[in-house]
Parts: sequence; structure tokens; C-alpha cells
Amino acid sequence: LIQNIGAVNVFYPVGNSTYNPITLNNTSGTPDDYGLYVIDNVTTPVSNDITKMVNRFWNINEAIIGGNNLAITTQWNSSTEENVNFATATIPRIGFYDTAWTTQTATAIAPGTIIGSATFASNINFTPANITGGATIGAGKDDAFTFPPPTIASFSPTSAYTGGTIVITGTNFLSTTGVTIGGVAVTSFVINNITQISAVVAAGASGSVVVTSGTGSGSLAGFTYLGYISNADGSWSVGATWLGGVTPPINSVITINNAVNLVASNPTQTSITVNATRSLNINGIGSLIVTNTITNNGTVNFSSTGTITSLTFNNANIGTLSWSAGTSTLFISNGGLLTNSGTFTRGTGNVNFSGSGTISGTINFNNLTVNGSLDIGINITISGNLTLNASSFINSGIPAYANTATLIYNSGNTYNRGNEWTGTSSGPGFPNNVQVSSTATILNMNLGIAFCGGNITVDAATTFNTTSIILNVTGNVIINGTMSLGGDVTVKGNW
Repeated sequence: LIQNIGAVNVFYPVGNSTYNPITLNNTSGTPDDYGLYVIDNVTTPVSNDITKMVNRFWNINEAIIGGNNLAITTQWNSSTEENVNFATATIPRIGFYDTAWTTQTATAIAPGTIIGSATFASNINFTPANITGGATIGAGKDDAFTFPPPTIASFSPTSAYTGGTIVITGTNFLSTTGVTIGGVAVTSFVINNITQISAVVAAGASGSVVVTSGTGSGSLAGFTYLGYISNADGSWSVGATWLGGVTPPINSVITINNAVNLVASNPTQTSITVNATRSLNINGIGSLIVTNTITNNGTVNFSSTGTITSLTFNNANIGTLSWSAGTSTLFISNGGLLTNSGTFTRGTGNVNFSGSGTISGTINFNNLTVNGSLDIGINITISGNLTLNASSFINSGIPAYANTATLIYNSGNTYNRGNEWTGTSSGPGFPNNVQVSSTATILNMNLGIAFCGGNITVDAATTFNTTSIILNVTGNVIINGTMSLGGDVTVKGNW
């Protein structure tokens, strides 16, 4: 039955198996056409406890959504239409439901018949979009409209990235007001029904999933937050590249699952994993700092002058770390580790250990710079420069040198020859070219005999002390500083 309702009582003589009229008065609202019909039986999940309800629902909708201020009077037969736990001695309530119950105290009018009335605020929208077939009016005791606290039986999946959706299963979800994961509010949630919620993970944390309503909350531990993951090829700085549409903030855990290009400076991150067959490309002046670990199962490529700084860089057995162009630098932080069991393409790039560190695996470097104690194993080759800065040395392992390589002493103070230059005339420990560089650097050639496969250059304001060793130089000796002879020196080139 559809009638136009303004600020006067309008009677709806409606009912199905019995007569259950209702009166509406749009006391200060906008006049509108309202349709209404009766449902003979109350149903869950709309009601918390149908035994405490009048066994009737009045379904209502309107032509133009909004602008309501309805006074509602319902009628029913107390002897035959009240369910078993409804008590007429208790003042009943009128309830209105769109996505949750709103209730007002009703009034008993006469013996044998209960008549309830209540006025609802103007922001209640009677729209079929809220409840299938329209909004619902019901009558019952207080706790018939109050859901017990929600409970959570499970959620799936048990781990997800920002922007991912988890489905929570449990009870009493219809009056849910909030969902958190690991203590962080989800981006959004949808109440699918009384036992199921779909929630979108925000920038969160591992921990418990909590569903909250006006009557309490339910919690279940065991969620693992995976951080941020790319879901499209594109620029790191564009939200559309990432699941959830937001670029990762500072100190995030990140997974690269596409071809992602880094062209500018970005916030410091906690860790990065590049998935198999995916890529992270450092273009232009792109720079990235990672406080923990970069794990590369795909491709990390430098193509200009950008930088990556990480405590640990693990180039896995299916990974490729390459410098396709430019002079970009991979910095390994103090105490860090560079491991390679995959493909390492040196190009014209640089690797710089900012302090002490360790190299594991087989690597042919272009330029390697050391700023502390470095353990290198036995499978390291230098094709460009091995530069030893102040307080740096090869603690364990012996590097091999290509015929294009130069060993540079750049300490700025006294340095005693060590594992970087042994007494062998070939193989690891046999440098091609040697350069003493940086003002005040003094190189003391101890450890007996030494061989150089190319040239020795002593820069201005530096000193090369041969001490008492035997030194054999295949190339030239170029002295712009000081060379102190303490033993025999054989030079096959020019002096």
C-alpha cells in the first residue's frame, strides 16, 4: 500500500493472515510517497532473538530517499502474535532497521492490544538498498534488538598485504561498528551477513583480528601482515602500481611482483623482496635505503646514477643483479652482507661497503670500495678498482684481479700490505695495477716478495715503502710522490 505522508497521521489498514495496521506521521519531514506491507514472521538475522519479538515485521520504503522524521504507531494482537518470550508487562520498544537497529520506547494503549509509537530522526533513509525489499519496522523487548558481542571462528586468508581482502567468519556481525587487524583499523569492511564480514587490510601489523560492535568485541589471533605488494607495472611513486592504491610509506615491508621503476628518492624501507621473473629498475637518480634485507629472486637492474643502500643484499640462485648502464652504486651498510648465488652482471657499476662486511658467493666486480674489515671468501674477482679507504682491510679471503684491475690504497694514513696483495705471481692476490693515492697515505710493503702484473703509480703527497722485500713489476713505476727503497725492485717497464 502506497500513500503520501506529510505532517498528519496516515493510517495503513494492512495485514496478511491477521490485521496489523500501522500509522505514520511525517511530523517535520518532507512529504513523500511511502509504501508498506506486513511480513507475518520475524526472521534472523534482522532480529537478535525472535522469541522476544512481536511476530510481525512492517516493511517500508519511500519514493525519494531522505528528509524523514516519522512518528510510527504499530498494532498487533497480544494474545496470538507475541512470541513466547515477549512480556507485555515489560514496556516494549519499536525498532527500525536499515543496517542496524534504532529503537524508541513504545507505549501500551489498551488490554489485549499493544500499540507502540516512536519518532525516528530525519537522517534515516528508507531505501530498498539498505534491506532487500525495504527497511524494516519491528516491535519487541529491549534485548531483542541488542546483539550479543561478536565472535570470530576463523578468517581467510591468514596472511595478506595492504589492499588485500580477508573474509572473517563468526557470529553476531550485523551490528559491527569496526574491524582492526593487528591493532590497525581496516581500510573498509562490508557486513555480508550475520556470520561473515569482508575487510580490506590497511597499512597494518601482524596480530589479532578484532570485530567490534556496540555490545563488545570478538578477537582471534594468528594474522600475518605481509606489507605492501605491487600489482601493476609502473613507477614506484604512483599509487596505481601498488595493491590498495597507495605507495609504501616509510619503514614498510615490500614485495615487488611486477616491473617497478624507481626514478627518484624514496622513504627508507625495512625490507624488499623481488619475486621470480619480476624486476626493480633503478633509473635516473633513483635512490632507496633498506634497513634490513633485499632478497632478489627476479632482477634488480641499475641503468644510470641511482643508488641502493641495504644492510643485506641476497641475490638468490634465480636472481639477476646487473648494471646495464651508468655508474650506479650498491651500498652495503656497516656490518652488512652481500651474497650471490645467481647472476651478477657488473657492467660499469660500483659496490661500496660503508663499514665492515662480508661477501659470499662468486662475484666479478667492476669497482669495489672498502671502508672497514671485509671478509670475501675465495671466489671474488676485481675487474675495475679495489679501493681500500681509511681503516679498511681484507680480513679473510684473497681477491683475484683481471688484467684491467687496479688496487688503490686510499687510506690517508699508514697502511701495511695484507691479503689484498700476497706474494704470488699469478692468481688471487696478484694485482695487475697498483696505485697509492690520497694525501698522507703511506704503504709499507712487508710480507716478503711481491709481484705486480702492470704499473705501480705513487701519487703526489703519498709514500711507497718497499721495506726489505723483493718487488717485481711487469709494467712501469710512476712516481709523483715518494718511493723509499729497502729491498730489490725489478721493473720490466719504465721507471
